[in-house]
Amino acid sequence: MKQLLPIAVAAVALTVPGVAHASLIGLGESGAASAKVSNAIAKVNQDEGSVAPNACTATRSFTVSGPAHIQVLVAGTNVGGQLLARVIGRTGDVGAGNGFYDANSAGTYGFQVCFVSNDGIDSTIPISYVDVIITSPR
Repeated sequence: MKQLLPIAVAAVALTVPGVAHASLIGLGESGAASAKVSNAIAKVNQDEGSVAPNACTATRSFTVSGPAHIQVLVAGTNVGGQLLARVIGRTGDVGAGNGFYDANSAGTYGFQVCFVSNDGIDSTIPISYVDVIITSPR
């Protein structure tokens, strides 16, 4: 079973696929409690998967209830290359690969996680990742 390590990104906790023997040594009781809270918060809009080098995942859908700022954060196990999220609009238009998108209206939107291995590192194995979707009203 894959063990996950907690990290904080832009005030949103992500759990990143970690090594099998990772531990919370040195965090003490309060640190361990913090890690449990971070993991619980992170799982609400979080998912995980893997993506092959120089490929994108299938589009995953989500809905927004009105005009919104959309941000998809991605963290992975890659050593080199670029791991990025592409948000896809209601009409199929693809936003920039930076994970940000401004939705003008309510509807179903999507995103893909892509991995570009242009440096030869991590060029033959799939990359494990976690993602989280953040939306806020416009």
